Amino acid sequence: IAILRNPIDRAESAHRFNSARGLEPLTLSAGLHHEADRIAEGWPPIFYYADSGRYSRQIEALGDWRERTLFLQYERDLRSESLMDRIADHTGYPVINQQPLKTRNEALAFKSAVLGRSLARIRMTRIVDAAPPWLRQRARTWVVDRFRAPATRSSDPEAREILKSCFEDESTRLAELTGLDVRAWFDE
Repeated sequence: IAILRNPIDRAESAHRFNSARGLEPLTLSAGLHHEADRIAEGWPPIFYYADSGRYSRQIEALGDWRERTLFLQYERDLRSESLMDRIADHTGYPVINQQPLKTRNEALAFKSAVLGRSLARIRMTRIVDAAPPWLRQRARTWVVDRFRAPATRSSDPEAREILKSCFEDESTRLAELTGLDVRAWFDE
């Protein structure tokens, strides 16, 4: 099973992740301009904002496995009520005790960059390990809800245009390889 996410959103998310942790000093557009150098210098793939979103190359590398792979579109399929049935049909395993899927890891961007960096560095679980589980969950929920900024698109329009140009041919190739219609990713 392979889940494909809009590569432009994925690149922006990776950049936010790296920036929030103090790993990325550059804007996304600057990071994209330096990507070829980073790849040549052996930087970790989390810094390959455009290259990691070139899914067709990765799917072609599956070889014979591609025919046996169920390809899902993150934005559409993970919210679908028929997701578990599709996976069951593909794998041949029955759906047992189907529970609603919970959304996890939704753009945890903090209103305060200082707070975001601080919370990323502090192991909050050490502080509240002695607390009962219900209190730990309530504290985490309060902190996240209190300080999380609404998920937004990149404020770097140049980066979105660079990424769109990087993925111009991807929608056609992905349709050929996976049967998914992902044109909407690049029409926004």
